[in-house]
Amino acid sequence: MKITDEMLYAAAPEAAERYLSALPGREDCAHTFSPDFEERMRLLLPRRKRKRLWKRALLLAAVVALLGTAVYANQPEDYRVRATARDGILACSARPQEDVVPQQFHRITFGWLPEGYTLWNESELTEDTVYFSTSYRAGDYQYLSLRQWMGQEYSETLMGEYRWEGLPVRGCEGIFIDAARDSRRYTLLWAEGPYVLQLTADGSLDRETFLKIAENLEW
Repeated sequence: MKITDEMLYAAAPEAAERYLSALPGREDCAHTFSPDFEERMRLLLPRRKRKRLWKRALLLAAVVALLGTAVYANQPEDYRVRATARDGILACSARPQEDVVPQQFHRITFGWLPEGYTLWNESELTEDTVYFSTSYRAGDYQYLSLRQWMGQEYSETLMGEYRWEGLPVRGCEGIFIDAARDSRRYTLLWAEGPYVLQLTADGSLDRETFLKIAENLEW
């Protein structure tokens, strides 16, 4: 089933009532988004359209949340890594392989990168860290990000033309997601020990190089 504009407009009033009425005004918003999120938005939205599209983006996110609830409904309780596609919605989740959470966060780092990629941004590592992210860039539009959660489940809901497949990552169960659009994006989601990891890159990298980066990650 393809989600049309008419279906979105029909669902918009309910989504708006549930979500938008509870949102603060723009002047009260002071949230700092992650570098990975900022990079995705910068690539998707032309600069001149950002201001007038923010309400539509929030509304669309609310509709996706409503539709995504049905996709997650039948998810088994004992899964480790899972993806489900339904009605144009792709829902993917991962849980740590081990239930015991370490006392100290242990980073995974890039052991190999293609030429030209340099560090762009990374989060702070403290004694109570349970989430860490690092991003690299090559030029103005090529990016590569690595995100890591300790002892936490991660879920994401995507709407659009996405292809996915189960794929072993570093000897662990994982999911490879290909954004089948003009602006392509590759994502690997997997669980390794007490950690959930996500590697994301824009489509300027070919699949083989992207997977090579994942296999050369180091603890």
